[in-house]
Amino acid sequence: MRKPLSAGTKAIVKSTAPALQQPGLAITRRMYERLFINPDVNAIFDQAAEESGEQPLRLGAAILA
Repeated sequence: MRKPLSAGTKAIVKSTAPALQQPGLAITRRMYERLFINPDVNAIFDQAAEESGEQPLRLGAAILA
């Protein structure tokens, strides 16, 4: 079992998350473009969410949360 994040690590994540807010969607869109080159990986994701553009939004929101 993995150890929980330390207080220091949590502080770093919280302090840097706002820097991702503006470019976050561009980052997640690009990540999915690269990830979905592999058809095996593509098959495990909700294709309707990908086609609608919802998938990158979901990931961005989860990261910022």
